[in-house]
Amino acid sequence: MGVIMHYPTTPEKQEELSKKVAAVHAQTVMEQIKAMPCPVEQKAELIEAIKRIHQQRDGA
Repeated sequence: MGVIMHYPTTPEKQEELSKKVAAVHAQTVMEQIKAMPCPVEQKAELIEAIKRIHQQRDGA
């Protein structure tokens, strides 16, 4: 099976693709957290920890 990839060629299209990939990744993470067999409070703490790590990494 062969797969052909067509990457965006302009900076604008590359930015758009990056945003879409990030949105899908975030949605997947949220779905995985929701499916975890732990209390809602622990899920909220996990989400907050992820946000803190992301903000630290980005220098926000």
